[in-house]
Amino acid sequence: MLIAVRIVLVSLLLLVVVSQANYFAAGRSYDYQYVWHPVETQDHELGGNLGSCIQQSPGILGCAIFPSDAVFADRSLPSRNMLSMPAPTIVNPNFVTTPLVVIVQNVPTVPVLEDIAFLKFNTTGVLPYAIVASHARPLNASLWLFAEFVNGFYNASVRVYHVPSNDWRENTLTWNNMPAIDMSHYDVNLVRGANRWYRWNVTSDVTRDIQSGVSSFALMAGFTSSMNDAWFISRAREGNMTFLPELNLYFREPTLTLATSLPHLTATVDGLSFQSDSSGVLKVPVPWGVHHIAVPASVSMGQGENGIFVGWSDNFSSGNRDIDIGNDLTLRANFQIQYRLDVYSPYASTNGSGWYSAGEVAYATVQPTRVFSEGVMGFLGVQHVFDRWTQDCAATAPMCSIIIDGPKRVDAVWRDDYSMTMLEIVAMIAAAAVVFSLSKRTRTRRR
Repeated sequence: MLIAVRIVLVSLLLLVVVSQANYFAAGRSYDYQYVWHPVETQDHELGGNLGSCIQQSPGILGCAIFPSDAVFADRSLPSRNMLSMPAPTIVNPNFVTTPLVVIVQNVPTVPVLEDIAFLKFNTTGVLPYAIVASHARPLNASLWLFAEFVNGFYNASVRVYHVPSNDWRENTLTWNNMPAIDMSHYDVNLVRGANRWYRWNVTSDVTRDIQSGVSSFALMAGFTSSMNDAWFISRAREGNMTFLPELNLYFREPTLTLATSLPHLTATVDGLSFQSDSSGVLKVPVPWGVHHIAVPASVSMGQGENGIFVGWSDNFSSGNRDIDIGNDLTLRANFQIQYRLDVYSPYASTNGSGWYSAGEVAYATVQPTRVFSEGVMGFLGVQHVFDRWTQDCAATAPMCSIIIDGPKRVDAVWRDDYSMTMLEIVAMIAAAAVVFSLSKRTRTRRR
């Protein structure tokens, strides 16, 4: 049984070798089994050009970024940097090396052929300043690689992992010093043929790296198998950048959402006026960057009702502000509802009229509670006396408490007090009677 298994394994390996021999016999003048070349003075012979961005459609920006570093590490040569060895070098007699590709493989030979490719992308050097400064997150991020060769089974499993550290260079990386790889998650694709593009979703990884401005990835075979042998172009060939690895990023212009409890609120964004809907929500698409937002300090909501601005949901206190927007942003403008209390009285002085927050307790007062009537009646001692409150208060005391849950009005009701006048009249009559009586006695005595 063991002999039979060995025969099967040897047959599979022979099939791979034959398929590779047929591939190079087809007239290709180069192959990519091992990638060794002198260190370049510029990034991948691109003259420092690491990519570009173009407007894909209204509100959508697409960026294609080329790697700043690309290299693979070989398990069988653990201390060798695959870009720093002299070229040309014949490692395998069947293949002539050339500095154009990275290799991903995990083939069960003795020893195992295992290669891990590393790619680094400098996003800050390509993205517009407004996107970098506002920490905009990509809508989608994809890693695209062009396969130059795939094993004879045409079914290589290639996984892309995130590399947290960007502290590595293509001209010094080896199997022994390669950076740690985050193995917690990955995206996988099956490479089923050569001369095709293949895509891996790396959105979450690039989003994590967007503030640092650099993203690194490791490409590994999914498992040990004769099928897992794939080579991808990593260098420009004779100035042709068509098949270079690309990190494609798509950004959508952010939407600013202003929310408030006030319907039909007028706010300004960069000097332009916008009005919220009946539920108090306002949505404005804005480009990446710094924007000026303003809401009114107070809003009239009808007779006796106002909305007073008290601050933003992010604790910014001023209604006028500048804010850097890179992603969809929702800000709530907080308004305190206030109601008007009016205190009226035909006499004396009142206190308590003004604006109060909803739910607050207000006090209406009147002083003094007695005032003389006007004109002759006042001269005669008639007084106006506070009697009670009416409208939104029914108290009989000169101070009334009102819970403010809407516009309020209280009126002081007075009554006239004639008691002092009647006493004065009685006193005057009595006095007159005394005077009359005394005068009568005096006349009688004289007679």
